[in-house]
Amino acid sequence: MNKKRTATVYLLFVSAVFCTSVFAEDELTDYQFKHRIIIIDMASGSNEQIIQSQLDNSARALDDRRLLVWGINNSSVQALHGSGPFLTQRTVKTLNNSLAGKAVYLIGLDGGIKADYDEFNLAKIFADIDRMPMRKAELRAIQGFN
Repeated sequence: MNKKRTATVYLLFVSAVFCTSVFAEDELTDYQFKHRIIIIDMASGSNEQIIQSQLDNSARALDDRRLLVWGINNSSVQALHGSGPFLTQRTVKTLNNSLAGKAVYLIGLDGGIKADYDEFNLAKIFADIDRMPMRKAELRAIQGFN
């Protein structure tokens, strides 16, 4: 997949899937190939305290997988783990509209939507990530240094 196409997909469903703004692309491409992102729809009934506790208890595993975790609730996005999203209101609105139907999305390093989930299940997300080719390459590289 070429870089322009990958960047478009990375825009969290913005261009191809939901026909939205170029502004989101500019804001979100900064994360591409640096971080995987979990986006949680906090308005879907997710219990923020339970999620935050799980994230806090799994901080090292999240960092090892280069994961940022963002919670979105109507008109705001907040960092639940890692650096926060610095997004315009327009992009936040786009993300919020894009989450319709699923509680959690996993965005890969390449910017593609790798999975969506009906509920937050960190063990399942970790297992899905660990099966990804880029993650396997990361693990091989780490083992090569040990």
